[in-house]
Amino acid sequence: MPARVSAVPRFSAAARVVPPGWLERWGAAIALGALVLLVVVLWVYGRDRPYVPRDLQSAVGSTENGLQPRTMGSGSLLKTLAGGSVWRPLRAERDVLLGWIRPHDSDLYDFWPARGVHVEALGLDSSGRLTVRRAYEARADDGVKYWFGVEYE
Repeated sequence: MPARVSAVPRFSAAARVVPPGWLERWGAAIALGALVLLVVVLWVYGRDRPYVPRDLQSAVGSTENGLQPRTMGSGSLLKTLAGGSVWRPLRAERDVLLGWIRPHDSDLYDFWPARGVHVEALGLDSSGRLTVRRAYEARADDGVKYWFGVEYE
């Protein structure tokens, strides 16, 4: 039997093996979760949604020709940051709440009357949508009649 000659002598190494830490174990799941969260945030903020133009204001009065322009109230800050369309309060004189308005389209707005307020069906369609530069009649339960609308400055 021929003799074996080795150019490399036997080599042995001792290494201490440590179990993986939480970062090695959960790092990929954390990165994937952060990526999914980023995609959701970009989807929420990037989607097309109607907005309220800066120069939009409400007009409220006791007669159809006596509408006085008023600034619209601001809606929920949390809903604004979340990217939803915000319901803004529509108030008459003496801080009487008539309802809430939110954008639906470029010149079309949804109207939700407050409790005790009834809107006469003068041009208001069945879905409760308002158009800009048009007056609507609202009657409160106590019999007070208001005219209101939305318009640009």
